[in-house]
Amino acid sequence: MRPDSPLVASLHREPSLFRFRTTATTASAHGGPLSLKTTFDGQTTYYFGNRELLANPNRVLVVPPGLRYSTQVGKQGTDIATFYFPSALVADALNASILRDDQLLDGGSNNSNQAMDFPPHGRDICPRMRGILNAVNQSEPASLDDLGILALEMTVQFSLEARNAITRLPASRPSVQRELFRRACVARDEIVARPESGLELRTLASASSLSPFHLHRVFRAAFGETPALMQRRVRVERAQQLLITTRCCIGEIGHLVGFESESAFSRSFRAVTGVSPREYRRNRE
Repeated sequence: MRPDSPLVASLHREPSLFRFRTTATTASAHGGPLSLKTTFDGQTTYYFGNRELLANPNRVLVVPPGLRYSTQVGKQGTDIATFYFPSALVADALNASILRDDQLLDGGSNNSNQAMDFPPHGRDICPRMRGILNAVNQSEPASLDDLGILALEMTVQFSLEARNAITRLPASRPSVQRELFRRACVARDEIVARPESGLELRTLASASSLSPFHLHRVFRAAFGETPALMQRRVRVERAQQLLITTRCCIGEIGHLVGFESESAFSRSFRAVTGVSPREYRRNRE
């Protein structure tokens, strides 16, 4: 999109939702306001320099304003959905998220540019975000304005969580904290993309260009759990979906999500959810 095009100008004035289906498409480098990207089916790849990030039905991508990236869709095609939020509305939502009502009435404000200074990163779709996307997908009577505001509220929350994670990282300079967060996100993306693979800490450390000990410390500071615990949690969350949506036996589901035995799967599942896989399935029948 050309920077001076009417479409780009509209993106900086009002919240917009773009949804379209496409196949085998590559979009050249472009930028825009704060955006939240996902798909309803299929997968889209976004390139930020040498870094590759994915959006799919279980994953959203948060992209800060002004950052340039290119997009690629494979032959299998995808159903893309992207929310764009103009800077003025982002600043308003940010103030409402941080300040008390009396501060807002007195004209208080925060530095939205500083809050939006984070690397692009993916994250699992939480239940609330899932509800917003389901409403979009099912064309429910709620207005697009309402859905757009709800999506903006979630995106600002994601942005603040990223900024809070960055400030927790063990470095004295903000630029180093930001880089450590980016590298921790690389390891997290690897875990989410292939939780069944049983990625070892040294493999994740190599992908993120950190030593194993350094990654372990940075990862725990950024996300509140170790790489191993996140990998177990993601495996169990995938298993929860399979228990509800398929009739596969317990042992088969455990194998599909990367556990070596049914007993190991059951122990991990109970540790995360408090119930066994059989109890979980029975309670949802």
